[in-house]
Amino acid sequence: MRINGIGTTLLGVSDMDQEGVATATFWFTFVFLPLIPLRRYRVQFLPAQGAGYSYQVISEEKHSISEILKTYLLGWIVAPVLIFGPLFFAIRENWETFQLPESWYTPYVIFSIIWFIVVFSIISILKTAIVLQKLWL
Repeated sequence: MRINGIGTTLLGVSDMDQEGVATATFWFTFVFLPLIPLRRYRVQFLPAQGAGYSYQVISEEKHSISEILKTYLLGWIVAPVLIFGPLFFAIRENWETFQLPESWYTPYVIFSIIWFIVVFSIISILKTAIVLQKLWL
């Protein structure tokens, strides 16, 4: 359970097998960033009850180093760069350091804000869609 991105959640969910069972790592997260992989489980996803998803733990598995590294890479590097990357140039000092045209600054700041909103929304929607897809297949 997470509150404002702080708590525990399943990440690194594999594709389901014929019985509808997948493996996933139970993580402690802070501000939605994966911090500590707690356990790896074989889980059966259940029909959703309210917001989020429900699952039943079938068994505990050994940690997967490749899955842990992939989750850290996606959570700490890829997603932040996609979300915040353009905002780096929206800082006036960075804009001037790279000697970018002054006339483009204001439109770029507007673009950066729109980019942030759109990419953050897409990542949220995709995460929800992936979980729902796993439940319905």
